[in-house]
Amino acid sequence: MGHVDKKSERFSYLIDFYAVQGNRKFIRYVDADEVNKWISLGEFDIIAPFGLETFQMVATMKDPIDMLPANVFDQETELYIVSRDINKGVVQTRALRKQRESIDTAAEDVLIFSTIEK
Repeated sequence: MGHVDKKSERFSYLIDFYAVQGNRKFIRYVDADEVNKWISLGEFDIIAPFGLETFQMVATMKDPIDMLPANVFDQETELYIVSRDINKGVVQTRALRKQRESIDTAAEDVLIFSTIEK
């Protein structure tokens, strides 16, 4: 999930990896040969609004299809908008609770970078 937090625009959106129908387009499967290695997520176009961008990535041992939040395709931006309120967008993808010992684990990471218009 990406989060844009600028004065003029504030929203959260899902990033589509594949040209398939349904929510599978948002899931990047990692097989056993790719575990603990750098993985290419593909190439992306950088579009406005420019500035600080935050990506939230979640990894889990089970199929995450039921974890994906509802989204609406926005014709203007061509993004799958989860919320126009990033606070609500973040809450829809994660929560904190006391960790229990289990082999069924999940992990999360964040990538933050800046973009500028050429």
